[in-house]
Order: sequence, then structure tokens, then C-alpha cells
Amino acid sequence: MTTEKWIEIRGLRFPDSPQFLTEPARNDLEQASRNDGLARKLSSLAKPSDRAIVTGAGSGLAPAFLAGRIGLRHVHIVEPDRNRQAYLRRVQQANGLFRISISETALPPFEPSFLVADLTLTGGALPEDTLQPDLRGAVLRLPDDFASISRVLPQLMDAGLYYFPRQSSGNLVCFLRKWN
Repeated sequence: MTTEKWIEIRGLRFPDSPQFLTEPARNDLEQASRNDGLARKLSSLAKPSDRAIVTGAGSGLAPAFLAGRIGLRHVHIVEPDRNRQAYLRRVQQANGLFRISISETALPPFEPSFLVADLTLTGGALPEDTLQPDLRGAVLRLPDDFASISRVLPQLMDAGLYYFPRQSSGNLVCFLRKWN
């Protein structure tokens, strides 16, 4: 009988699976343990009253942090890979995160107010129908591809979101409808 190894970060548990915890995912978890990077941006921008949509969930840090640490009303993960869905469900169960739902493509029957997207995992494009009218904020990990960036940023601005430089750093950029 083998026992599964777990990584614990800020009170959250993640299965130590090399298939899903790639080097960038491990970096996110390491930064979260120091209160840097994605965790800090989510803590300062997301509100418990938000309903979030997460695309490119990676290791599950963003949805686990949003649902577990911040306590958002609901977090929906769009993940087409069934193996990654199973991994994310293990993260969900290990942390008792009942406010998370997962589907392949369809958006849940609510309109999200917060968007978290790793565009390096989604081919540099926002999934269809993620820019909803009630969107209050977004945190995006941008790819190194200038064509993708120049396509996505105007979409966010057309949706009424403004670049928030104070919280943005490196390839993690933040957008808000209002800065206060």
C-alpha cells in the first residue's frame, strides 16, 4: 500500500503529482507560501461576495485559494482535460472546498464577477463567454506571445475593465472595473 505525498501551502493541501505539479506550478505554490505572486494578488482583489470563473487552473492554487482562504461564494473551473479535472477534484476534496464546481467548457448558470485565467495554458486566448457584463475584476497570467497579449488586453478594456498596475507584476496582470 502506497501513501500519497501531499504539499501543504498556507493551510491548503495539494497532491504531489509530477504530472500536474510542473515547474511553473511548483513556483506558484512556493510563492504562495511566501505570500507573493498569485496568492497576494487574489487576496487583495477578490471579495467574498464574488463568483469566480477560473480557466487554466494548473495545480489548483487559484481555485483553492479563492474558495478556501478568501471564501468566495462560488468558484467555477473550466478544464477540458479529464485527468486534470480528477486532480482538481482531489484538491477540492482534500481541502473540503464545497464552493467549487468543474466542467469541460460550459459556464455555470451564474454570471461571474471575477476572472482568473492562465493564458499560457489556454493558448493565449480567453475562453468564449468569460467576459460577462458583471465582471468586476480579473487576474491573468499572460504568455510571452505579443500577438496574444495585443488581442486579449483590448477585449478586457472593451468589457469595461482597466489595467491595475499597482497589483500587476511580471506576466501576472490585474484588471478592475473601478480602482476603489
